[in-house]
Amino acid sequence: MGASLARLSEARDGSFRVVLLAGDPGSGKSAMLESLSASAQEQGALVLMTECSTAVESGLVLRRLLVQAKAHAASPPDGRGSSGEPTDDEARELQTALKELSEARPIAILIDGSESIGQPLGEHLNETAHALAQAPVLLVLASRWPVPGDCALAVQLRHFRLQGTLLEIPLPPLDRAGSDRLVREVAKEIPVPPAFCESVHAVARGNPRFTVELVKAAVAHARPRGLRLDDVDLAAVPPTPALLERFAAAVSSLLDEERKVIEAAAAHGPRFSVRSLELALGATAGSLAGALERLVRAGVIIGQGEDRYAFSLPQFAATIYDSLTEDGRKDLHSRLAAAIAAITEAGDDRYLGDLGRHHALSGDFAKAYTAYSRAAEKAEEVGDADGALQSFNLALKVLRAYRRLDIEAIAQLRLSAATEAEVEGALHRYIRNALEREPRSRAFLDEVRGAPG
Repeated sequence: MGASLARLSEARDGSFRVVLLAGDPGSGKSAMLESLSASAQEQGALVLMTECSTAVESGLVLRRLLVQAKAHAASPPDGRGSSGEPTDDEARELQTALKELSEARPIAILIDGSESIGQPLGEHLNETAHALAQAPVLLVLASRWPVPGDCALAVQLRHFRLQGTLLEIPLPPLDRAGSDRLVREVAKEIPVPPAFCESVHAVARGNPRFTVELVKAAVAHARPRGLRLDDVDLAAVPPTPALLERFAAAVSSLLDEERKVIEAAAAHGPRFSVRSLELALGATAGSLAGALERLVRAGVIIGQGEDRYAFSLPQFAATIYDSLTEDGRKDLHSRLAAAIAAITEAGDDRYLGDLGRHHALSGDFAKAYTAYSRAAEKAEEVGDADGALQSFNLALKVLRAYRRLDIEAIAQLRLSAATEAEVEGALHRYIRNALEREPRSRAFLDEVRGAPG
């Protein structure tokens, strides 16, 4: 509520403000509106309050506001309250009354049940926001979250976003015992192993709505395949429509700067670091904190330590990434490569594999090969044979994209190697020897040698 009152203070200085108060049913939106009403009146604001319970009734909202406004204005109320869509004349009357009233004191307009706002009323509210752009008016819209995609409010939010604020009220988080109980309730007759409960809680992080939809998705995935729930990989389970809707609603409500953050995170991969996003976007940790916190509350990402985050489901990252243009993807990968290169040059070589990936996806194969080769060498130094082999394979993949090696020969080489250690050593030698031996590869080798890390 403090954030809403802060917006009221901003409105008092002479600018229209919009707050979307969003939350699941039972999260306390209506109670918060009542509390906000009392606090606003204590601060000397005029409060106009109504609710919109159904789409059919949404036409009455404007008339109720008009009656309340005219009761305080020079013009007396006319007792309107008939049904039907609001008219342009009524909208202009409300704007005139609000403008007159706002000259004396700030105004707080509170509307509950805003998810039921119809298109005509949504347009009138938007027109009012623009007509009173310099007036001390705060419009607070309390809505179920996510806002239904076919709701007029969802469309109007795009217009409000310039001066709007989203305050999502999450349901109280579940502790581990509460999470386990909810998992068993949703699974019903299906046996729920403790390991599955632990996996769900690790992903949902106590978010009740996310917990419910995650278990539904897992059950829907396991039942036709005859799997037990502890055999289900939550990362590979297709999300339910409700979960995707919630994710889409959370993303659609983001400001442009916040959208850039989530797009860069999606290009980074299912797991990402704050530091690399800072460098890639030219941002600061403080400027990223708000966007990341909102995405955590919405269940889109989860924290994994001081500097690391991950998408709660890999599909969320894929959905964002797929929405980007090809040029947009290459630009982000190029920015991320430059960011990780700076981190690497500063002495942190943990992200050489990520560096190779972003160079490859940005189209810079020479730098990608160098990064993967360095990652393999670092893995060899610490005795990580599996890591070394994986990095060598990625280096080979880059070369295959460059069409420098004979893939059949690589396959035969793998078959002839007796141990993983021999495979990794042989692959490394093969890469070097092939580049040195083949005249068509010498130009590429020179390019690789000259490429900075």
